[in-house]
Formats: sequence, C-alpha cells, structure tokens
Amino acid sequence: MEEKEVICNVSDLSDICSCSLRTTRIKRAKGKLKVFTRRIPACIKRLRKLKDVELDDMNVRDIRNFKYLKNLKTLDLRKNKLKKISGLDNLTELEKLNLSSNSLESTDGLDNLKNLESLYLSNNSLVKISGLENLKKLMLLNLNNNSLEKEITGLEGLDSLKILSLDKNELFRIKNMNHLKKLEYLSLQDNLIGQLNGNELEGLDTLHTLRLSSNRLWNRRIKKIEAFRCIL
Repeated sequence: MEEKEVICNVSDLSDICSCSLRTTRIKRAKGKLKVFTRRIPACIKRLRKLKDVELDDMNVRDIRNFKYLKNLKTLDLRKNKLKKISGLDNLTELEKLNLSSNSLESTDGLDNLKNLESLYLSNNSLVKISGLENLKKLMLLNLNNNSLEKEITGLEGLDSLKILSLDKNELFRIKNMNHLKKLEYLSLQDNLIGQLNGNELEGLDTLHTLRLSSNRLWNRRIKKIEAFRCIL
C-alpha cells in the first residue's frame, strides 16, 4: 500500500497552535516538509507553539519526535500502528491523550505526563496496566476492548479519577478499586464477572453509576449494593 504523505511549509507554520492531519493530502506552494505517516519527522520541532495535534488514522508507527512539542495540550493518535509508547516524556503540559485503536501491549511511557486529565486506550492489546501511578490529575481513563484478565491492577495513585471504563475485557472480579475515592462512573460491561458482594466497592462514596450488563451475574450473587444512582 502506498504511504500517505503530507507536504507543507514549516517556516510559514512556526506560529501554528493547532494541527489536524488525517487521510487528506495537503500541498503548499512554497517549501516542502514531507511528513511520512510511519514516522513523525524531526523537523516538527520547529512547530514549538503547537498545543493541539490530531493525527488519527495516518498509519503512524513512531512518535519519538513529539518530544520537541513541549507545549502540547491535546494529542490524538487513534487508529494508527503504534506498538509502544515512547517520546512523550517531555510533554508535561499534556492534558488529553488519545491512543485508542493502536497495537499497544503496554502502558509504560506515560509516567511523566503529570498534568494529564484524560487518557483513552481502548481497542489495543493491553494485558495489564502499569506506569500510571504518577498521573495524579487523571480524571478519565478508558480501557475498553483490551485483553485485561482476572482483576484490574495498576490503578494505584490515580487519586483524581472520576470516570473509569473497562468494557469488553476478560475481568473475573472487581478488585483494587477501593482507593479511588473520587470515582463517579464505573463501567464493566461485557466481562466475566460472576459475583459482587459490595465489599469490592467499599469506600467509593462518590460512585453514582455502575454498569455491569453482559457479565455472569445473577441476582443472588449481588449483595449489599446500595446508594447507586444507576446500575445497568
């Protein structure tokens, strides 16, 4: 398959703050910057004022050169070919990161994103969660449609988390969530959960929505569940 290509004049874009590149071929009359979608070129470092970048569905495989864009606030890299997370250590101002629909097997490489508020990791190949303990400001975490097994781990330190979505995994039980004191919304649809006695959610006083449809639960296996605004 022929590689997608974007051509633009970097010198004319040095003050740009937002960039959205999809499957469209873009051409500018003066200058050339060939942005091959498999790897983000080093010349992107000239766009130091960029705050928002959208590169979804561009066949991106290597994002190491994003390390130059220290002012980024949002980065959308969904529907690409990423197998690992690298090159994001310098993006300490990043608030929203979308890595959904890639080929990620690990969440390592995110530990320095201390201002991150929203993280989307759905539709990957994750079997466990690690390296998120420094994300103290994270409020939304989407891990839908991965390969997380038995029980969720790796959520330690996520003191600000309000929305957690774990649909379409292979989780057997709810565990290791009692410390998420600010959690408001928890979705565990389409898993393998067979029992819920209430102790697993003890201390989650702010939780108002719990979604459990398409599991292996029966009424006799649900005990001590009170005060939820919505259970689906």
